[in-house]
Amino acid sequence: AVIERALAKYDKVLIILGSADKARDIKNPFTWRERQMMISATFGANPKLVFDRVRDYSNDSAWITEIQKICIGHQNDDQYISIVGSDRDDSTWYLKAFPQWNLDLSDKFHDDLSAALVRSAYFNGDAEAWNKIEHRLPATVVSFLQQFKNLTEYSVLKDEFEFIKNYKSA
Repeated sequence: AVIERALAKYDKVLIILGSADKARDIKNPFTWRERQMMISATFGANPKLVFDRVRDYSNDSAWITEIQKICIGHQNDDQYISIVGSDRDDSTWYLKAFPQWNLDLSDKFHDDLSAALVRSAYFNGDAEAWNKIEHRLPATVVSFLQQFKNLTEYSVLKDEFEFIKNYKSA
């Protein structure tokens, strides 16, 4: 919904994919290239859509500085920068980290669908939970996720998910 809204409103939409060089884990199971591929497949060859990436930093100031450099590097002289997103909870603090730019927030989602919920259903192996979510995702994303299940990386992540789940319930 956020990307669709940005594409409808702006001439250029820069998506900066985070945790770019981080090893896969349950919170970030897909590489930045895989995430770019899913987004690109969902929105087609849209010339408005531009991608870049940023690695994780141990301090927020360094991360903020890097984001500023990336955005300015993609900015044409006559363009202004708006941060587009949905301020869901404390995890979206970064949306307000750039006071020099316009903040274009959409309403909080009325939908209970979240990345955490998708990851849980995907790695939990609960067919009923997955069936409730699958139809709410773009077909291109579902296709990618189905193919990803055939890879060793999926098995490793599924084992990690199970280990963490069991550890938390012990």
